[in-house]
Amino acid sequence: MGLNFVQDGLGIHSRYLSQIIHEIYGMNFPQFLNNLRVQEAIRLFQEKDSQHYSIEGIGKQVGFQSKSTFHTAFKKITGVTPSYFRDGIKRMRKTSTEGSFLKKEKARPTKQSERSSC
Repeated sequence: MGLNFVQDGLGIHSRYLSQIIHEIYGMNFPQFLNNLRVQEAIRLFQEKDSQHYSIEGIGKQVGFQSKSTFHTAFKKITGVTPSYFRDGIKRMRKTSTEGSFLKKEKARPTKQSERSSC
């Protein structure tokens, strides 16, 4: 998707569209588009239904033409690689699942605490 494609869809001149994006978001059109694509990739990474997609598949799904372009844009915008981000989500899910189990375990009194409260 390019600036001319968006221009045709909106019916405004590409120069005016670029100026608006720059004034509001402080970036040019390709940067703006990559930001939107990365935000959508983040949303997909967080959805349980998208866990079976490869990183390259998610990159292509949001509009990146290659794995390397997706990787570069994702890291530039988020500060981490797509695989690091996805692994972090997996770790958080695992920790929250284990954490909820641990909280239930801590809520039960132990024999030590039963003795001390008597």
